Amino acid sequence: NLDSPEDFHLYLVTLGAGPGDAPEVKRVLSRPGSWGAADVTDDKRRALVGVYRSASDSEAFELDLESGLLSSMSLTARTGGATASITPVGYMPGERAVVLLTDAEQGVRRLLVRDLQTGRLTRPLAELSRFDIDDAAINDSRDMIAVVSNQDGYGVLGVYTLPDFRPVATPAMEQGVVDVVSFRGRTLVWNLSNSRTPGLAFATEFDPALSAKGEGESVQTLPATATRQLTFADMQGLDPSTFPAPELVRYTSRDGLVIPALLWLPAGGQKGTPT
Repeated sequence: NLDSPEDFHLYLVTLGAGPGDAPEVKRVLSRPGSWGAADVTDDKRRALVGVYRSASDSEAFELDLESGLLSSMSLTARTGGATASITPVGYMPGERAVVLLTDAEQGVRRLLVRDLQTGRLTRPLAELSRFDIDDAAINDSRDMIAVVSNQDGYGVLGVYTLPDFRPVATPAMEQGVVDVVSFRGRTLVWNLSNSRTPGLAFATEFDPALSAKGEGESVQTLPATATRQLTFADMQGLDPSTFPAPELVRYTSRDGLVIPALLWLPAGGQKGTPT
């Protein structure tokens, strides 16, 4: 926001070859609004960018870094002209398709793959269609993706190989809110927050052999090689293991809709008994 407090412009920064070399800085987009970049092609000619207006109004574009031309990935045909949230995640292997997060269909935030040439949209993780997708990240080698789905208030982490979206075994973790911090090579950094874990970061190293699996071979049974804790909280003498974890309960509203809820009970409390 060098030019104005409310407008965020985009720059391509090419780092110097040596520690004393100055980086090359080039402004590639200077339009009004809150703009951000998600990915750039290996030849540095194209980038995935987006503009944010509100939680229900954001757009994704492919930017030609030489000409400044923006190619819209609008989904107005699916929304009847209404606004929608469309967030770019990254390029698929080969850089001829991109992964998007959007709530353009029924207001549920789903993960879609868009072919850049034909505009064709596919839904690679149909099993997650009924859940909101909270977060997604493609690793820098573009052969794995991490996806966090909101399942009854809990963040559920899924990891898949690309381009086939085959599931990979994920690390064991307590239920809570999960965020993807970064995904570089085979190292996934993620955050966990719940009543016993105050927003701590962990790193999971996945088996390098995942990329060598042939077509048709299952990778579901391949475990993550190791998970280590990266950040720690000063609990001031408190023992977080004694903090109560919530229980997922469901109740039916007057119109028959089943609503999930998280129930915390006090020490010694019994569910269904007033205190």
